[in-house]
Amino acid sequence: MVQQKNEIESYIEKYGERVSRLCINLCGNHADADDLYQDTWMKVLKNIDKYDRSRDFEKWLFKICVNTYKNEQMKVFRRKNISFRTTEDQDIFFEMIPDREEAYMEKYREVVAVIKELPEKFRTVLALRYFNNFSESDTAEILRYSKVKTKQSKKTNNRED
Repeated sequence: MVQQKNEIESYIEKYGERVSRLCINLCGNHADADDLYQDTWMKVLKNIDKYDRSRDFEKWLFKICVNTYKNEQMKVFRRKNISFRTTEDQDIFFEMIPDREEAYMEKYREVVAVIKELPEKFRTVLALRYFNNFSESDTAEILRYSKVKTKQSKKTNNRED
């Protein structure tokens, strides 16, 4: 048990910041991101014995995070609750970004506003690919998409009518 605790602590130290960024990108607000972060690590702790050590831990971890997020979204959808994002949550999010020029920050805010309007499945892909730098195949694996499905989607979206 002590060895497991040390192992989890080392994973949190190594991957905690990236998981936190993913949570913020997925949730869009600080409070929900904190809950997702905590739920993700609780599931890791609970399921560490099921982790196949021949596979990449980071992908397994991010899969847990994304699936936890999706499951929570389904619960909210089923309850028909509406989640409002406050100005305070948005300010907290932008304070976490390293200092940049104001013009850059304004463009970044515009991009985040547009991303928030996208359907959840597109936000998740963007969060993994562009905010966490996962490759196309790693993103597909985390989301349990086949590489063929990913490439077909790419072709469909790039088609000129």
